[in-house]
Amino acid sequence: MKENVLITINSTQTTDGEAESLETIYPGKHRSLPDSNVILYQEVLPDDTGNATSLNKNKMKIGEHSLILTKKGTIDTEMIFDPGKTHRGFYKTPYGVFAMAIHTSCLEIQKTNDNIHILIRYALELNGMHVSDCTMNIMIQNATV
Repeated sequence: MKENVLITINSTQTTDGEAESLETIYPGKHRSLPDSNVILYQEVLPDDTGNATSLNKNKMKIGEHSLILTKKGTIDTEMIFDPGKTHRGFYKTPYGVFAMAIHTSCLEIQKTNDNIHILIRYALELNGMHVSDCTMNIMIQNATV
């Protein structure tokens, strides 16, 4: 893969039988390391009125059988996706800090010379309560710039 990439994230959160989907697209940078691929990108976050007001710097470290998503900025967290395992951490927001648990049921990573496709299915828990079942489809591909 080239250094300049385009990251497309299709996510669905299902809470109490209600599904909410969102697609986001970000330009980013790719680095290939001996044991992983690292993707860096910035995410603009809206305020309560929907205006873009803050920036998060995100790092995705894609291993052979795991993915670590680190967010720094308005939202600080480290989300570890490792099939069959539960990882605990904190989700820091302007509204407070929440204890978080991620139970990953599925992680599929397919790499080619031109792209990386990732499918993640996980359950999200905040402060000890099940919040939602989530699916993320991530496509990282060479940018055409």
